[in-house]
Amino acid sequence: MSTWRVGLLACYLVTGLTINAVAQDIAPPKSTTAATPSRQQAIKNRARLRQRSGYKRLQSQAPTPRSPGFTKAGQLRRLSPDQLWDVQPDSTRPNRGPFRLLVYTGLGASYYSAPLNSPVALENKQQLRWSIPFSLRVMWQTDHRMRLGIETGYVSMYSYKGTRNGELANVRVSTTPILAVFSMSVVKRFALYAGTGPYRINSNLEYDGNTRGTTYSLGWMVAGTYTQPLGRNIGLAAELKWYDATQTKDACFIAQATLVWRALTW
Repeated sequence: MSTWRVGLLACYLVTGLTINAVAQDIAPPKSTTAATPSRQQAIKNRARLRQRSGYKRLQSQAPTPRSPGFTKAGQLRRLSPDQLWDVQPDSTRPNRGPFRLLVYTGLGASYYSAPLNSPVALENKQQLRWSIPFSLRVMWQTDHRMRLGIETGYVSMYSYKGTRNGELANVRVSTTPILAVFSMSVVKRFALYAGTGPYRINSNLEYDGNTRGTTYSLGWMVAGTYTQPLGRNIGLAAELKWYDATQTKDACFIAQATLVWRALTW
């Protein structure tokens, strides 16, 4: 074999070895490319585990469903102004509630509507059917439309005066109701009331001295109230009401403004 052929083969061999070495340096190793997807998958798996553990931690910290101040997700419940006064079904609540204790104090005008039978022998008679009544009502408001409570107050039902044998006679009749009251919300902010119980009838006669008498009469009442909230705990209501003491046949119609105080919520 000639010398130039041996040199040419040696050049070919060196060139081939050089190209192979360069190609191996440029191409990424198979172990690296195969490890990349598994590393990304491991990172994703760790993130999922952290999320699951955090969710379980939130579940363990969430209050029990017996806490009416929290939602199902464990968040603190904030009632809107309308929810503070009106009872409406709430599908997000985990249990019953809230319950409220409402206090009503009313002042207005009353008109005695029953026949006023004054003595025929009384001369120069002057009759007064109008008065300024006061009422106090305490209601327990449940998470349904029905409410229950008690009501009392004071109403000067009527009075009349005149002369008899030259002497002045003055008669005043008032009542203090003691009623068990039931209420139902009809539409938003409007409710109907109905109650029954005894009326304490007080009479005062000023004629040749002072004579007082007290009697009790069973009776009933009906009322309609529209409440306008003024804040979280205070509201103002317009109320029309009918008192009827059945046994003594005394009845009066009342229109009054009522201050409503939401004393307690649980």
